Amino acid sequence: MAINNTTSSKYTYATFAAEVIGIVKGEIEVTAPVAERVAAKAAALLAAQENKAAYNAAHPKKSAAKGASADTQAKAKAIEGVLSATPMTAAEINAALSTDYTALQVANAVKFIPGVVTSKVIRSTTNAKGLRADKEYTAYAIG
Repeated sequence: MAINNTTSSKYTYATFAAEVIGIVKGEIEVTAPVAERVAAKAAALLAAQENKAAYNAAHPKKSAAKGASADTQAKAKAIEGVLSATPMTAAEINAALSTDYTALQVANAVKFIPGVVTSKVIRSTTNAKGLRADKEYTAYAIG
């Protein structure tokens, strides 16, 4: 596994890793140029990781762990009042509450209700032509 970097100015992390592995396995002799090259790349890698850690500490990512908005909390509280062990779709929840929440609003709200389980249910519907069709919906229940 002889690596010759004298003709190439591009020394990648893959080349660095291969060179370190070769040194550890005894396949590459640690000469002064090899030692300098590996030490410089290791120092650059370490500096990059330290800079990345400092940046991430100064700029924390936003997460969903912050909780629900006041609007979503209100929806969750209302939905929790109608949920039972019987699975209900978003349309059935809306009918019970006399609301017009979208399926996404319902899905977001139920994430903040403890003990809610989701499942898929099949509901038979009749289209405008009078034909029956089975459709699959996401349903929510207290489980």
